[in-house]
Order: sequence, then structure tokens, then C-alpha cells
Amino acid sequence: MPASGLYMNWAPVTFTPNGGSLITLNEILGIDLTRGGKLIAFYGDARRFARGKKMVENERGAKIHLGNIGQVAGIEEGVVGTLVATLQDMNNGIGAGAITFTLINAVIKSNPFTGKNNAFAEGTMEFEAYADSSDTDPLSFVIA
Repeated sequence: MPASGLYMNWAPVTFTPNGGSLITLNEILGIDLTRGGKLIAFYGDARRFARGKKMVENERGAKIHLGNIGQVAGIEEGVVGTLVATLQDMNNGIGAGAITFTLINAVIKSNPFTGKNNAFAEGTMEFEAYADSSDTDPLSFVIA
């Protein structure tokens, strides 16, 4: 079946700490990928509106919202690794059309979780990434 161009559900999702073993994350509630940076503007000659804008720094990161906090509770902040997450095609799952995102040099910024009475517990793993020495974008993707 051809790719639908519509997406739902994240799976598989893995995190591999540098020098460690692959961890398959499950019970994924959602993933937020961060693509942004620092945009500077030039104003001169008493201008009210910018004459130009330039992106001078870029940031990449991710937040994973999940229900299985037991599998990630022991992962400390500051751990560096590679995050791989596949956003499934509506009709084909991980087949044609699925998008696999890879975030290298992903540093765990925070790993909080919460649980309330008569409710399912939830956790959030927040990652920020950095580029290697070649200044290559640490976030890449491939469409199946």
C-alpha cells in the first residue's frame, strides 16, 4: 500500500547510552522534537522593523512522554547517547511512509515522573543534543 502521508503512533523508540546497551522504550504517550535556535535581527537608521534576520545558533532536542517509568527511572540526568524513534505511517505502520528520527549526542536534561491516586503514572525524558566536531546537525530523519 502506498504511504498515506498521515502519521500516528511512535514505535519503536530506543535510547542507547554511549558505551551502554540499547533500551527499548515502550508505553509511549507522545514525543516532541525540538528544532529551533537563536534568530538575531538587524535594526539601523532608526528603523522600526528589522532590515534582516539571521539564524546564528541552532538547538535540537526531544521530550518523550511515557507511561512505563520503571524502565527509565534509573537513567540519570547527564547521560549521553543516541535516541531513535519511528513515527508510523497511518496505514503501513513501520513500512512505507514511516519516518525514523535519530538524535545523536542526546544528553538527558531531565527525567521526572509523577503518579497520582487513581491515575496512571507518567514520566518525561527531556533531551538536548550537541553537534560533533564537524558541526553536523545531530537530528536526522529517513522516510521509508
